[in-house]
Amino acid sequence: MQLGKIVIPRYAMQILSRFHEQGFIVQVYQGADGSFELGRLLLDAKGPLWGGLREEVLKVLAEANEDLNVHQNAYEMLRWFDYKLEKEANYGEGQAIQLLLKDDVLRSAIWAAATSRPLNPQAIGYLRGLPDRLQKIGAPVQIPEWWKRTVEEFSPAVQESKGEESDG
Repeated sequence: MQLGKIVIPRYAMQILSRFHEQGFIVQVYQGADGSFELGRLLLDAKGPLWGGLREEVLKVLAEANEDLNVHQNAYEMLRWFDYKLEKEANYGEGQAIQLLLKDDVLRSAIWAAATSRPLNPQAIGYLRGLPDRLQKIGAPVQIPEWWKRTVEEFSPAVQESKGEESDG
């Protein structure tokens, strides 16, 4: 038990440092070797990553403006969370994600990191249902102006292409 108190926080610190690596979160949710334990620690709202290293996590997420990898990993984390909330909201990982995202400070920090740079329409499309899902669980997010503009600009093109499909 004592060993766990030493090893797990160190492992959580390694996970946090990996937010600076390109594609880190994608490896976790795609099930790359050893990622099961990574995923468990990432989803444990009361665990060492979000608990004991909370201040360090917030500092790393705040680096998303300067570090593209942090931005992309935060975005991919939201994609992963959105998928789980849509498909598995009432089960283990979906419930764990809800608990994590109900923490106003953490949710805001993850969202701010993921949206610290304008996303293209496709990237927004992957997250299009997330703000509503979060609202439903009592965990709202602040939608950036660029998001709204991108959705408005993209929506007419989508409507036009749907109209063309039904005409032909």
